[in-house]
Amino acid sequence: MEYEKIPTILTADELLDRAFRKPAIAKHEKRNKKRADEEFIRSASKSLSDKLIFMVKQFPTIENLPIFYQDMTDLLFGIDKMRRSLGALSWAANQVMTLGGNEYAWKIRRAEDSSDIRKQGTARIASVIHQIDDELHFLNEARNTLRKLPDIRMNLPSLLRGSRMWGEILVYPARIICRS
Repeated sequence: MEYEKIPTILTADELLDRAFRKPAIAKHEKRNKKRADEEFIRSASKSLSDKLIFMVKQFPTIENLPIFYQDMTDLLFGIDKMRRSLGALSWAANQVMTLGGNEYAWKIRRAEDSSDIRKQGTARIASVIHQIDDELHFLNEARNTLRKLPDIRMNLPSLLRGSRMWGEILVYPARIICRS
C-alpha cells in the first residue's frame, strides 16, 4: 500500500534542529568567519529545502490511488486540506531556498559584520518553518492514520456468499488484507 511508504513527518522544531546542527559544527572549524557564516546559511537552507521537498514527494498522488483509498482519505482528512498542506510545504521549501541560498548569503558577503546578518537569516528561515508547523502536524497525523487502513488489492478475485436460499450472490474483485 502507498501510505505505508511515507516516512515520519518531522515537526518544525525537529526540522530546524536537524538543519542547523551540522552547519553549526562546521562553522566553528572555519578560520574565515564571513565565509563560515555564508556557508552556514546556504547549508542550512539547502538541508531544510531538500527535506521539505522529500516529504512532499513521499506522499502518494491521490489521483493515482485506488478509489477506496481516495474516498477514505477524503472522508478522514479531506483531499483539499491535504493538498493545501502539501502545497504549504512546497511554498516553505521555495521560501527557505530563496532566503538562505540567495538573499542572506549575498548580504553576508557584502556586510562588515556577518554574524548579525547570519542571525537575521536564521531567524527568517525559522519563522518560515514555524509558519507551516500546523501543516506538518496535520500531515503526520494523516500519515499515522492512513497507514493503518486495510490493504485492498483490486487484482485478486474474492467470492462473497449469501444465505443458502440466495446461493452465491456477489463476486467482488478485491481482496482485503487486514493487519493488526
